[in-house]
Amino acid sequence: MITMKYHVESNFMRYKRYYSCRFILALGLSAVTFWQSACSRVKVAVEPKVAEYFEEISEPTHAQVKSNIQQDEPWWHSLNDAQLNLLIDGLFTHNLQLKQATERITQVRAIAVQAGSQRWPSVSLDLGWSRTKQLNPFARLARSSTSSATGTPGMTSSMGTPSSAMPESFTQDNFRASLAVSYELDVWGRIGSLTQAAELDVVATESDLKSMAITLSASAVDIYLQLIEAQVRLEVLQEQLKDDEDQLQVVKTRYQQGISPQIEVLQLTQQRDRTRSQLPPMHAMISQLKRSLAALRGESKLSQLLIPNRLPLKPDLPSLGIPASILENRPDIQSAMARLKAADARVSAAVSSRLPALRFGTNAGYQSFEMSELFDDFIWSLSSSLFTPLFQGGRLKAEQARTEAVLRERLHAVHERYLTAYHEIENALANERSLSEQFERIKEQYNSAQILFKSARNRYLQGVGDFLTMLNARQGLFASRLAMLTAERSALSARVQLHRACGGDWLKSLALQGKSEE
Repeated sequence: MITMKYHVESNFMRYKRYYSCRFILALGLSAVTFWQSACSRVKVAVEPKVAEYFEEISEPTHAQVKSNIQQDEPWWHSLNDAQLNLLIDGLFTHNLQLKQATERITQVRAIAVQAGSQRWPSVSLDLGWSRTKQLNPFARLARSSTSSATGTPGMTSSMGTPSSAMPESFTQDNFRASLAVSYELDVWGRIGSLTQAAELDVVATESDLKSMAITLSASAVDIYLQLIEAQVRLEVLQEQLKDDEDQLQVVKTRYQQGISPQIEVLQLTQQRDRTRSQLPPMHAMISQLKRSLAALRGESKLSQLLIPNRLPLKPDLPSLGIPASILENRPDIQSAMARLKAADARVSAAVSSRLPALRFGTNAGYQSFEMSELFDDFIWSLSSSLFTPLFQGGRLKAEQARTEAVLRERLHAVHERYLTAYHEIENALANERSLSEQFERIKEQYNSAQILFKSARNRYLQGVGDFLTMLNARQGLFASRLAMLTAERSALSARVQLHRACGGDWLKSLALQGKSEE
């Protein structure tokens, strides 16, 4: 049994927030605000240092176990099965769950680009034309003044201008071409923190894809091994059925000659029927396993797959390195750590959002009532603003409290993932050892069953042994053969689960198909 001490630094959750702001508000008709600040950038530093080491190891250490497996190669290559390699390659290409995960990576990459775009100025071009029809307020005024001066509507005014000559309305065109630029100075690092959090979300999502690839590849290999076992078991049962029929024919002949009693015929007939009844479930199991592999490959029907007539040889136990390196190879831990750091960055952004924001803007271009005169006059404007949240009903404070709670949650998740990974690896190692030992014991049992059957058959043929003893020894031989087959497959499946628990450097070569946005 391996004992582990797991320690996380107590200052993991300490934030380095250094900010002090002083505001001097001069209240008056001009409402001028003076601001003096001695503020430094908000920092929320979370850099976990997880120390893990093993105190007692009753079995050989991982590093002491020799291996013929290269850590940067896919682990299933050690089984030396070309059909299996093609199967896994097709899984990585066509599996629908991996395709969904790939699209999720594309989504979070686009979100990261959106978050990072706030670090740059926003530039927009405005090209416009408008036509407005308005009432002429001077027309009515002119009519009123004319009527008062002459006493007769429709007469000319004292200036000699007929009141009907002034239009009731007029239209006006407006042409404009301007360029606007706005920018927020990231004084407190709010935008940088949000950008960092989005980039860490990308890392976490990519790690999720790798974790899914580990799970799917392990499932595919395990199903493939079960398929080989089922196929070999079917062949053994068919061989046993043929032997039952041959033996039954011999016993019937001996019975007709008066050498063997009828009970021997009935016993062999029962044995043959029992063997025959096991064939339909095996055919159904083989079909079901093939459909499971087809589903993993994203196919409705499994393409031509040559099933070997024996299970692959189990390679030596791989060199797993020191325990810390084993845990670091697990993408689920990498994902949890990335999400922890992303939550840390969002706490920093939440703190920064409660501080003043400094924004700048400019607008320059041309404007005219005539198209031909559009570029005659150049106009521009400059602006700057200091936006300070004073009262929002506790919304910003609540958001900061929420992000801090998320950070604590992610910290607990990291603890849980490390602990789970440790127990999974320990359980996989223990299962690997126990099933390997079980396989060796069942192999010895099979060898003993062979000797027993040969002895019982010889005694029966010599007339000194009874038929039932020989028949039971024969049944025990076939049962031991099937049990040895199951034990061999179980030991291989335990190795698969060990690789699944350990992760591996081979994931670095896994091609991610998510496309980053430009």
